[in-house]
Amino acid sequence: MSSKSYPQLENSKVKMQKSKLQVKNRDWKKMKLGKAFDLKYGFGLPKRSRKAGNIPVYGSSGVVGMHNEATVNSQGIIIGRKGNVGSVYYSSSPFYPIDTVYYIDSLKIQGNLKFFYYFLRRIPFQKIGSDVGVPGLNRDIAYNLDIIIPKNINEQKQIAAILSAFDNKIELNNKISRILEQITQTIFKEWFIKFRFPGYKKTKLVNSELGKIPKEWKMKRLGKITKIEYGKGPATKDFKKNGYPVYGANGIIGYSEKYKFNDSQTIVGCRGVVGSLFKTLPMSSITHNSLIISPINFSEINYLFMLLKNSNLQSVVGGSAQPQITINEISQLPVLFATQITRREFEKIAESIEQKRLNLIYENQKLASLRDLLLPKLMSGEIRI
Repeated sequence: MSSKSYPQLENSKVKMQKSKLQVKNRDWKKMKLGKAFDLKYGFGLPKRSRKAGNIPVYGSSGVVGMHNEATVNSQGIIIGRKGNVGSVYYSSSPFYPIDTVYYIDSLKIQGNLKFFYYFLRRIPFQKIGSDVGVPGLNRDIAYNLDIIIPKNINEQKQIAAILSAFDNKIELNNKISRILEQITQTIFKEWFIKFRFPGYKKTKLVNSELGKIPKEWKMKRLGKITKIEYGKGPATKDFKKNGYPVYGANGIIGYSEKYKFNDSQTIVGCRGVVGSLFKTLPMSSITHNSLIISPINFSEINYLFMLLKNSNLQSVVGGSAQPQITINEISQLPVLFATQITRREFEKIAESIEQKRLNLIYENQKLASLRDLLLPKLMSGEIRI
C-alpha cells in the first residue's frame, strides 16, 4: 500500500509515492506520529518461563499464551515489530507484551487511546518496512510519519465508540458461538462417552477392546468408515484479500476467487500444526498440509467432527525430525461407532446448533465488512461525527 492509497501518511525518509497532506478541516490537526506516543519494547518471555495464569501474552500474531503476571498493568495497544510486522491489537486489561512487539500504554498528548488503536490499523507498517529493506518495524521511521487527527478528544472518543460497537458485537457473537460448540460437545460426551443416550437404560453394555460399550455399537478403524485424502488448495501466491476461505492446518490462512467444496469439511492438520482439527465453512478450499476426512455410508458430519474431537489424534502422529500424520497412520485410529438411530438423533440436535453458529459467523463477516468500510472514512474525516 502506498501513501497515495493512505492519504494521511507521508514519510520523507521512505521512498514511497508522495501525496501532500492537507488539513481539510479546522477541527483536525497535522502532527508527527512520534509526538503522540512512544513505542515501547516488549519483554522477553520464552514459553518455558510462562506460568499458569490469566494474563494474556501478546506476540506479533496476537495472544500467544497466558502468564501469571503482567508487565503492563493497564489497557494498551500492541504492534508487531518482528514476524507479523505492523499487526495491531488492543488489550482492555493488563497484559504481557513479548519482545517481538512494541506496546503503547499512554499518550503524550490529550487523546483517546482506543482511537489511536483504530488509527494505527490504517497505517501500512509492513509496506513501509519493506520499502527500506528493514526486516522489522523501525521506530524512527514510524515516529517520522505525518498524521492528521481530530483536535477534540470527544470526537476521537466518538469515532472509537462507533468502531468499538462493531468489535464488541463481533466478540459477543464469538462468545455465543463458542458456547454453542460447548453445548454440542457436552451432549456428545453425555451420549457417546458416558453412554447416557436416549434409551440407554434399555441397552446392555458388553466387553470390547475399548472397555465396556453399548451392545450393537462397534469399534472401528477410522479408515473403514471414512474417506481420507490430502487437501489440494490454491497456491499461496494466488491468495486474495477477500473471497472464499482457504484452510490450512492452522485455520483460515487466506482467500481465493474459487472454492473446491460446497459443504463443510472436517480436516485434520497433518503438517505444521499437526493434529489440529477444524470444520470448515461451506464453499471453501483446503491446502495440502491438512487431511480431509469424509463419512462413508453415513451422513452425520457433526457426529464425525465430535468423534474426532474426542479421539486421541496425537497417538497417530509420526515422524521424528518433522512430526506429521499420514493417511495410513490416521486410518488405523480406533473409534467407537454408534448405531445409526443414535447417530441420527444426535445429528438433528447438532445440526440445529451448528446452523445457529454459522449464522453468527456470517453476521460477523457482514459486521467486519461494514466496520472496515467505515474505518478509513471516519479516520480521514470524510464522515464526521
